[in-house]
Amino acid sequence: MFLRLSGFAFATALMLSGCATQPVVMDSHADVTTRMFNIASRFEQARHQGGMTGVTADIEKCYATAAFLVAKIFELRDCLVLDYVAYRSFGVAASPYFEPKTITARWTRYGAPAQFDSQNRLARYVQNAYSLVQADLAQMNAAPIVIHEPITPHLASHL
Repeated sequence: MFLRLSGFAFATALMLSGCATQPVVMDSHADVTTRMFNIASRFEQARHQGGMTGVTADIEKCYATAAFLVAKIFELRDCLVLDYVAYRSFGVAASPYFEPKTITARWTRYGAPAQFDSQNRLARYVQNAYSLVQADLAQMNAAPIVIHEPITPHLASHL
């Protein structure tokens, strides 16, 4: 008697048995500007809600979601960027989570499924993405414009 499994169930059974490696898919994704803004927003929300602990927990959740059964390339890339943003924001001394050996271990684990063929390419990618995320973070954290005098028609003509 044979058990008939769907494609997803069959792939899962193969992975759990150790007969297959994790499949990788090209997931749908937004444009770069939107993705970087979403990473900045996610970082800020986690930082405001839980500080460094909240951010590290969110990074782990990001990796777990992006790599659950099927590795989603762009979700993993966003997680790698989020990880790097936190590392640059908190620094190495903040937590063992951000020590070079632990970051290297995460980059090694998730870099290949995210379609990076070397640590150098991954490093360049996250560094370039970091610059874009920093611009969004600066805008998010900019102080609001405060007007101390009411705008009169006379002042308005000088704007």
